[in-house]
Amino acid sequence: MNLNYLLKALSRRKLLLILIPLITLALAYFLTRNLKDQFRSKAQLATGFTTSDEIVKANENKIDENQSDQKFNNVLETLNSPKVVSFLSYSLIIHDLTSKTPFTRLKAKDLQNPLYKRVNQAEAIKIYKNHLDSLTLLNSYLDNERDLIEFLKLYNYDYQHLVDKIFNVNRVGHTDFIDVTATTEDPELSAFVANTLCKEFLQYYGINQSAKTVSSIDALAKVVAEKKIQLKRKTDSLTQFKQSHGVFNIDQESRNKSDQIKDYNIQLTEAEQNNQHDRLELRDVVKQLQDMGDNPVENSKPSVSSGNQEIMDINDKLKVLRSQQLSHSGNQDRITKEISDLTSQLANLYATHKDPGGDVVNTGATEHDRLVARKHELEVRIAASDQSILDYHQKINSLSAGYGTYAASSSINNSLQNEVDIAESELKAASNKYNEAKNMVYDISNANIKQSLQAQPAVEPEPSKRLLIIGIAAVTSFLLCVFVIILLEYLDTSIKTPFIFSKEVGLPLLGVINQVNLKKESLDELLVKGNESEKVNPEFRDFLKKIRYELDKKNSKLFLFTSNKPGEGKTTIITALSMVLASINKRILLIDTNFSHNSLTQLFGSTLALEDFGNLDFDEHYEVISKMIGKTSNKNIDIIGCKGGNYSPSEIFLKRGFFSALSKLTIYYDYIFLEGANLNQYADSKELAEFSDSVISVFSAKSVIKQSDNNSIAFLKELKDSFGGAILNNVELENIDY
Repeated sequence: MNLNYLLKALSRRKLLLILIPLITLALAYFLTRNLKDQFRSKAQLATGFTTSDEIVKANENKIDENQSDQKFNNVLETLNSPKVVSFLSYSLIIHDLTSKTPFTRLKAKDLQNPLYKRVNQAEAIKIYKNHLDSLTLLNSYLDNERDLIEFLKLYNYDYQHLVDKIFNVNRVGHTDFIDVTATTEDPELSAFVANTLCKEFLQYYGINQSAKTVSSIDALAKVVAEKKIQLKRKTDSLTQFKQSHGVFNIDQESRNKSDQIKDYNIQLTEAEQNNQHDRLELRDVVKQLQDMGDNPVENSKPSVSSGNQEIMDINDKLKVLRSQQLSHSGNQDRITKEISDLTSQLANLYATHKDPGGDVVNTGATEHDRLVARKHELEVRIAASDQSILDYHQKINSLSAGYGTYAASSSINNSLQNEVDIAESELKAASNKYNEAKNMVYDISNANIKQSLQAQPAVEPEPSKRLLIIGIAAVTSFLLCVFVIILLEYLDTSIKTPFIFSKEVGLPLLGVINQVNLKKESLDELLVKGNESEKVNPEFRDFLKKIRYELDKKNSKLFLFTSNKPGEGKTTIITALSMVLASINKRILLIDTNFSHNSLTQLFGSTLALEDFGNLDFDEHYEVISKMIGKTSNKNIDIIGCKGGNYSPSEIFLKRGFFSALSKLTIYYDYIFLEGANLNQYADSKELAEFSDSVISVFSAKSVIKQSDNNSIAFLKELKDSFGGAILNNVELENIDY
């Protein structure tokens, strides 16, 4: 479907496109004739959500836009809420019931309403005021208050009417302001609605937010108190644990124990090494003494020098001091100093009593005495080192056992400390929320949302929308008509134009015939009387003449006219073509072979004899056959009719005889037109195609090509040269060029 065709389709229905918008325009004008002037008033609220006068830290002065938008949405929802709007309704009805100049005056039919008569206005005013003062809504479960709710509807002060028809609230772009606009027929009413809505909102919002915040503060205060108690309990548990273990820093004590164990292990290793060295040396001294067994003084007791005895005394003192140092008993500084001094003395003594070989000497004694003295000294040292090694093992075992206790205590201590840390963080978070809630109360108490603009009664009415409504109605109806027309054309899948026929059918066109109304104009009027006046549908004759010319070019005499389905216009086309051919003195014989529907026979009222024609030999029964050929009102047109019935041509006459008869009749006629039954339902036309010089198929422009048509079209294409072309009938004149 191309653009030119659509424009043509719209042009054909231009009267409809003009008439419907005009009717719509007149209807809109009539319906809007009683529209009254509208007056608009605007109040404005400053929320403070996007601004802040508080002193804040540099990294905390950014406003959360999402949170700000959520606040604005909450305010807008509250302004439109049934509760706030109901308070506005109560204020309006109280004004109208108490004022000498009410905003709304009821009509006579409303004054006769049983509800109006049933309501006691003095009592109603009292109830409305009580609910307005207490910020509560009327209860529909109570009969008298349910009547008061319905009473508001008489004045159009009910919630739905106010929200839908009277006021509107919206945020001004991305600013801090909210516009509250009211539009009514009374400028005073518009200003009253805008200002009263703001007042009731501020009162309800402030009280509601304060109540919610105070409730939150109380709850948060309880949470803070509970967190403090929990923190104290955890701290006390930690303190008691440390006191019970005699330390306040278990980790440090544990580290000290570990260091002591390391020191004892080092000293134990040194003592074991010295003990091993002394034992080896003692074994050597004993061997030397055994070698001196013949010495007379062998059994003499060696003298112990004063130096050796002093060395032994110092070692004993060092042993005691080191034991005190390791057990942390006594004054550690004093013990450390004494150990240092004794170590220095011992070093000096060893230096004084050593011979060049490194052994301690006893001046004036024999070699045997010296060895005996050395033996006793080594035995003392070995005994002392054995005791030291034993002491070191005992200390290490004791500290190791205590270290495990410290590790377990450290784990418990860490667990208790973590609980204290968690309790402190929870207390801090609860305290922060508590402080924020208190600041919120401060903000609400200082009226964070304020009415920054008071609504004033409008001086001039709003521009009238009447012309706009009328214009929109006319344009909308026009566009709707255009849409419907285009939609209908799109949904119309008929082969209504030659272009669509060629695309959908694919058969060569012999010609087209425009649409005519044969109920108003007969073929005789169109083709005969029309010659006298060009005003009688001349296009119809012109298109027939074009087809007549195409038939003359074919040099054929015997034509079979068929169609895919009934009602395509075969009879009309055959008759019309016969008349235009007769007008140039061509002799035409019409043979009605459409046994299923003998409309051609009925049209001319011919003799019903075709069923007997096939059984006669043309040469032998010429006179009988000639009597079967009926005459028409046109001297150049003859017809052979049929009785009609449920049979095909091959069933009523012999094929050879019928073909012979048709061949001989062509001597007497210029054209012989056979009308066959439709191809979709019957095989008649397929049987008759064998006797015809050319087959012509008639299609109606109003037809839709279906699968059954495709089979018939395939048969026509198989005829190849025997197919004379298709005639597209019943085409609207505007569609012929497309």
